[in-house]
Amino acid sequence: MIDLYATGYDPWLPFPCDHRIALDTADSLVMVHPTWWTSQPAILLAWIAQAVESGLPLVQSLVTVSTNGGSLLANRLAGESDARVIWRAVGPRCPGRPRHRRLALYGLDRSTPRARTAFLDRVEHRIAGLVSSRG
Repeated sequence: MIDLYATGYDPWLPFPCDHRIALDTADSLVMVHPTWWTSQPAILLAWIAQAVESGLPLVQSLVTVSTNGGSLLANRLAGESDARVIWRAVGPRCPGRPRHRRLALYGLDRSTPRARTAFLDRVEHRIAGLVSSRG
């Protein structure tokens, strides 16, 4: 797990070696982020740009987990560019054609505790499936 804020990631510096080592050995890439103005936060976009520069040699599965203040309809009308960034920018730098799954909680601002818990349960189930599929 790489927490960009906790590690002090700075997109103006060379890509951290420990991030590159993690990516060179990862078979799945799970990105967890809020969706701001229909996309990932700038720090994550910068990290993605640096991360994919030299490829993702083993990644076979891409998962995005995001929260959205707007509704599903509003995000669809806006084009859900956060998903397109992952599919179009990250996917081609992976071997073959990686699976891409997107888990999103829409209407976060108006969601209930029950809806948030159900979303977290779905995320946990999906991530557990990735781990168990490794064998």
